[in-house]
Amino acid sequence: MNRVNLLKWRRKKRSKRTTLTLVVGVLLVSVFVISTHFGMSYFQRETSQLSSLNNSYIGLSAELAQRSVEQEILLQLLDQAARDHALVENVQTELARYGFFFNGSLKSFRNTHGSRGLGSSLPNGSSPEKLQG
Repeated sequence: MNRVNLLKWRRKKRSKRTTLTLVVGVLLVSVFVISTHFGMSYFQRETSQLSSLNNSYIGLSAELAQRSVEQEILLQLLDQAARDHALVENVQTELARYGFFFNGSLKSFRNTHGSRGLGSSLPNGSSPEKLQG
């Protein structure tokens, strides 16, 4: 066995292993590049969809802010109307409570100043009929 030269066999085996290693390495790098390309295209597509959604949400949030301001103004107007209504109810209650004092005095006022009340007592001398017409 001393005379058997195994170096050629070892060299062939080593070259096959080297070739196999290079082929597997090239295949792994190509699979990595291809998967990276598909992953990047997928993420770019998703990013563009998210960007368009973000733009629409920006418009909607601006509209929502405007409507919120309008609603706040309407709530303030409603509060003012409620306060005015309460004042009118208070006046009506006071008139109902103390109206008997005024009924007699209004009748006497109408008797002394005519059937239309103020009639000719307007500052410029005109009558209420002329103002209404």
